[in-house]
Amino acid sequence: MLVRWDEVRPMFVKVMPRDYKNALEAVAKVQTSSNLSGEELAMAAFRQSQQVRVIG
Repeated sequence: MLVRWDEVRPMFVKVMPRDYKNALEAVAKVQTSSNLSGEELAMAAFRQSQQVRVIG
């Protein structure tokens, strides 16, 4: 595989758990709509992701 690395590299896919992806999206959304940072940002994103889970 290493000998043909340039050929096989495009065949690899990035695997990301859904919950982690949703958390990253929630953080990005809260960041753009508020001035929160650190723990406050994390908690706001967590609350938002929990609301989405209950509704969706």
